[in-house]
Amino acid sequence: MPIPTTPEGKVLYPNAQYYISQTEWDFWTDKQFEARRPAALHGFAKGAQRDLFAVEDRLTRVKAGDEIVRGMSLVDTPGHTPGHISVELAGRDNLLITGDACTNDVIFFAHPQWHFGFDTDPELALKHRRRLLDRAASEKIKLLGYHWTYPGVGYAERQGEAYRFVIG
Repeated sequence: MPIPTTPEGKVLYPNAQYYISQTEWDFWTDKQFEARRPAALHGFAKGAQRDLFAVEDRLTRVKAGDEIVRGMSLVDTPGHTPGHISVELAGRDNLLITGDACTNDVIFFAHPQWHFGFDTDPELALKHRRRLLDRAASEKIKLLGYHWTYPGVGYAERQGEAYRFVIG
């Protein structure tokens, strides 16, 4: 989720339209967040609430399968957070923007069965990471990851039970 505000809460892009899955909205804006979630997430929730409420009037709540514009659809990839979604762009060279469904192109391609410490539902995250990488490798879909080695765009190639990230 891009941060659309300054630390003081000033909206950075006042003309932008924002999209978030309904499940993600419910997760971050839960009034009982601190009582229900680990302390390690409380600071993230405060920042998310500041940002989300600042742009609520130009925020659309969506679900997996929705098409934002023709050729841009949402893919369900929960686990990192309950409402995590990835974005798929259709076209000559399809592109799947993974967000935090797969946070590292070295570690989680080579060891897709490993857990990431900041996933809110580690087993669900593993399931969706494996599904995402299997699909990308099978269909030769170009991937873009937020925290991957520059330039962060490439392909998943199978290597036994694991994968290799091929920049391209």
